[in-house]
Amino acid sequence: MSGRKTFPPFTAVVIPSLEPPKTIIPFVIELIGAEAYRVIIVNDGSPASYSEIFEELGLLENCVVLSHEKNLGKGAALRTGLLYCSENLPECRVAVTVDGDGHHRVCDAVSCAHRSNDFSSVVLGMRRKGDPTILKRARYGNAVTSALVSVVCDFDEKITDPLTGLRGFPSKYIPDICSVPGDGYDFETNMLLEISRNKIPLRTFLRVGTPVNGDKTHSHFRPFRDTCRIIYELIRYYSRELAFALSSLLCYTLEYLIYRLFLGYVPGMPVSAANLSSRLIAGAINFTINRKIVFRAKNGVLSSTVKYFINAFFILTMSTLLIIFFNRIFPTASNTVAKYVKLPIDSALFFLSFYIQKKWVFRSRD
Repeated sequence: MSGRKTFPPFTAVVIPSLEPPKTIIPFVIELIGAEAYRVIIVNDGSPASYSEIFEELGLLENCVVLSHEKNLGKGAALRTGLLYCSENLPECRVAVTVDGDGHHRVCDAVSCAHRSNDFSSVVLGMRRKGDPTILKRARYGNAVTSALVSVVCDFDEKITDPLTGLRGFPSKYIPDICSVPGDGYDFETNMLLEISRNKIPLRTFLRVGTPVNGDKTHSHFRPFRDTCRIIYELIRYYSRELAFALSSLLCYTLEYLIYRLFLGYVPGMPVSAANLSSRLIAGAINFTINRKIVFRAKNGVLSSTVKYFINAFFILTMSTLLIIFFNRIFPTASNTVAKYVKLPIDSALFFLSFYIQKKWVFRSRD
């Protein structure tokens, strides 16, 4: 696949550009030479001193230059270019995005386009570990984003380079991609979240390498600010799961208080009875909160209820057996061990319960 030297028919190339180096001109000429159907360059509010470069680009055959009056961000520039493809090039089959700072080879853009076209999937061109185009100040953001995307998104392939600018999009997915919020680097992360949410096919491949003449110091990525924006978007996307965890922790606190009250103020009450009673009370409250507030479920009440209590019974049995086990190994008066061992045991079982409820009990079928 990498042996093909020209783009598939009707491939558009989108280049977001802010204060581009002069090497962008020969790069665009090379893209056109590789039979790109259109090259759309978006001037994202570059100073007037860069006008000559954009004017020269606008004179090239099959090259379109779009402009923002002021700097809106890389995400906004990508959206402008992709919307142009969707609204003005109905014959366009694939759109490939590349950076305008010389970080991408034309052969990689061609390979990305063919993969996207052949498999009808979104394609990411990943940088290899240690690639010099991943500047030191951006490596932390890339690593953090990669870890968070792995947790939040359910992709078959590991996304080791979530901030890569080399991406391929079949035209049918472009409207969905353009509806994604974010105007900066967070747009690229939100794009991955949208792809995961809508089950859009995604593939990755390793790029050939860094262009010899690429500008390895030119980047508008702001490590702290842009990383924070990316993390915020990931947390916002994951808010349902966070609310679910908060609901579980709240109800567990209630359960633990009831458990301690039973053991402390109900003489002769067996440990198993105290554990069962507190779990049933807190479980009923937790189920109601999860259905009504966290997941806002409107159907399948019986199915969810049955699954919930099967899971609750399993976790309760594990908890009770482990508490009794430790209580018998370390016998004390007034069930002292049982009072304190419940907390670490149920803390461990909490994560197991969270996984089961997320993947099975309240799993969305849409």
